[in-house]
Amino acid sequence: KGVSVGRVVVFNDITNIKKSLDKQEYLLSHDSLTGLMSRLAFKNKLVQIIKKENLPIGILYFNIAGMKVINNIFGNEFGDEIIKSVGSIIDSEVSNCGIVAKMNGDEFSALIFNATEEQVNELKNRIINRCAEKDKFEIFVGVYVGYSFMNDQKENFDNLFKEAIGHTYRKKLIFAFGFYSEIFESLEVQLSNSAHETEGHIVRLKDLCTKVAVSMNYTVSEIKNINLLALTHDIGLLNSSDKFLEKEGSLTNYEWEEYKLHTVRGYNIALATTELIGVAECILSHHERFDGFGYPHRKKGNDIPEMSRILAVIDFYDGQLYPKKNVKPKAKAEVIKEIEKNAGSMFDPRIVEHFISVVSALEN
Repeated sequence: KGVSVGRVVVFNDITNIKKSLDKQEYLLSHDSLTGLMSRLAFKNKLVQIIKKENLPIGILYFNIAGMKVINNIFGNEFGDEIIKSVGSIIDSEVSNCGIVAKMNGDEFSALIFNATEEQVNELKNRIINRCAEKDKFEIFVGVYVGYSFMNDQKENFDNLFKEAIGHTYRKKLIFAFGFYSEIFESLEVQLSNSAHETEGHIVRLKDLCTKVAVSMNYTVSEIKNINLLALTHDIGLLNSSDKFLEKEGSLTNYEWEEYKLHTVRGYNIALATTELIGVAECILSHHERFDGFGYPHRKKGNDIPEMSRILAVIDFYDGQLYPKKNVKPKAKAEVIKEIEKNAGSMFDPRIVEHFISVVSALEN
């Protein structure tokens, strides 16, 4: 009695618990999309980084240009691939001399240890140039980069970090127009290479739309908009199946109804994209007919935006001269005769007059 005659040893396998805790810790410290250090982990790591042996520290802040436009036009999955690729480029350039973290949706930060201004400038330019390589991405990808330096431990890191962010956003204000132009140039290439367009179609549309607009005394701003419409009118078809668009012969009723929705999809993309809001209604209406038998809303006459009415004539003209494969092209005289015949039904008679005047002048 009172004498120990044995012991019970209990073993608990906590492997799965440990794995679960490790996974949670990883998710807290890493961005789920890029796998880079998270914003929270970046903030927590500052205490370890801001030491005398790491000074001067270069503080860089990156913002990917036009991500809202890219997401709206090409889709969020495509946008995510851009963010992952840019993050990978930054990481590959920085990992041997500092750290990188994913900040907000399309922004990154990097800290470069023992940095010099020359080193930071070279690194910044390499990243910008690598991101802008058009053979790497299907579209142009621009990056705004701002930076500051921490030379002394006594300096306030938060203020220096805000300074770097401020430089980035100032560059965004200055260079945004140029970057958006590059994105839309890339869009033109994408649309020109897609299944629903013939080679050179968009270039020819823009050229004739400009000439007709000039003949109708459009302002420079209005001419810019009709060029943008010529470029983006079929933007709603971008994510459609190539098999569907390349189909030979007639579409089924279902396929035809699905095809007609591209005007609405394009309209929604344009409404969500600041740079395209001015042509959103025109994108929606570019398949309306002057007699009210078009789609999607059967608008009639002057209820249809004038730019849509101009585009309707020119799009028909170019489509007849340069049809898709296995369709015989028509002669110019035959197409013009057909356009004149449909003035008042398919097309606005006044715009038909301007169009024929422009085409006749070009012939002469």
